Amino acid sequence: MADSHVVSRLKHLLIDVMKLDLTPEQIDADRNYFQEKFGLSSIDALEFMVHIEREFDVEIADGYVRTLPRVSLIDLANYIEDLQAQG
Repeated sequence: MADSHVVSRLKHLLIDVMKLDLTPEQIDADRNYFQEKFGLSSIDALEFMVHIEREFDVEIADGYVRTLPRVSLIDLANYIEDLQAQG
């Protein structure tokens, strides 16, 4: 299960990068709605991934960026935690 601190950081990052008029509490971390809910384009996904890499000091695989519209913040947090564990 994803660390709630990582999920919280992802919510704040998503709000900041996408300039969303939402609070973290309004974002359901279990839903797979990046594209439909936030209108995340491929360019937005790439920008979000760059911010995640900086924020969490990880390197995200190119192929993972293409999966972003189909993942939840929980999925993304688990992926980040796996990357950090690999060191």
